[in-house]
Amino acid sequence: MESEVEAYKALKEDYNHLEGYCSDLKLQIREKELQAQIEIEKAIAKKESCVKSLKQKSIRQMPKMCVCR
Repeated sequence: MESEVEAYKALKEDYNHLEGYCSDLKLQIREKELQAQIEIEKAIAKKESCVKSLKQKSIRQMPKMCVCR
């Protein structure tokens, strides 16, 4: 009977350890997801900025490209 109690305590301790480990992993995963989302948003903003810049450049260059004779 005493060995069963010890085994139960050991299992409970292992369970608590694993539960804490899983919680830590979930937090790490969530942190990585947030970092990825930030990187995606930065890339989208950079793309939009580049597109806007290219449009402005092409509009400024249009009169130069049109030669009226």
